[in-house]
Amino acid sequence: AMVESILAPLLVVGGDAASNGDKQHKKRQGQVDTRSLEEQLASKWVYIDDQGKQQGPYDAAQLIAWWRAEYVADNLRVAAHERALMLGESAFQALVESPLRAIRDRALEAAAADAAATAAAA
Repeated sequence: AMVESILAPLLVVGGDAASNGDKQHKKRQGQVDTRSLEEQLASKWVYIDDQGKQQGPYDAAQLIAWWRAEYVADNLRVAAHERALMLGESAFQALVESPLRAIRDRALEAAAADAAATAAAA
């Protein structure tokens, strides 16, 4: 299915257990993104590298895969591409505090649901 192909890079590293930090992040999240998971994973993001240069844009799925594989740190400064174009430097947040985390959490929940449905059908 479409969701499975998009989620494949996210599942390279084992799943996360919800932590207190995850719960606090969800409380801060506020608004719910009503776009489909596929649209959210395809959304474009940029980041600030170690030399202070903006890199990207990259799909959310790619940045999440790098994050899960620990190629990038939780404090990597990221922003939605359109937001960075509008707001410049003030648009960037630490990856662990950004809306990208909510997209990752939603993708992991969808993958777990898909796995459970597949196991139940077998």
